[in-house]
Formats: sequence, C-alpha cells, structure tokens
Amino acid sequence: MVAAILCNQGFEVVGITTASQPTPNTVVTSYMTDTTDNAVVGKLISLPFKYVLNVTKNDAKADQVTVLVGKDYVEK
Repeated sequence: MVAAILCNQGFEVVGITTASQPTPNTVVTSYMTDTTDNAVVGKLISLPFKYVLNVTKNDAKADQVTVLVGKDYVEK
C-alpha cells in the first residue's frame, strides 16, 4: 500500500523490508544533496498519510527516501 502511494507520488520504490522492531510512528527520512529542492520537498509534504518528516543533507545517499511504517499508519 505505501509502496503504491510512493510510486503515485513519483518515487521509484527499489526495495521493501520488514523492520526488526516495531515503531510507534511512521517516519519518512529524505537524504538530499540540496535540502531546499522544492520539487522533492513538494512530493514529500504531500504524502497522503500522517508521518514525521526528517530531511537530512547527505551526499552519499543523495536523493533517497526511507519510509518506516509505524503502528500509527492510517491512509488519509
């Protein structure tokens, strides 16, 4: 479900795994070379579910997004 939402928002989903420990909150972490890139930020802030957003400047993981689906996940 989350993978389909991300694809619809223009993201390419390259993998899905299960976390070793459950988390209470859904967290979206974006690794960007330019944290002011409005195109990417716009995609992130318009995701149709409740989440905590972390934006990190990281040239090694440039333009990657990780989504950790928490117990609070409910599609809007």
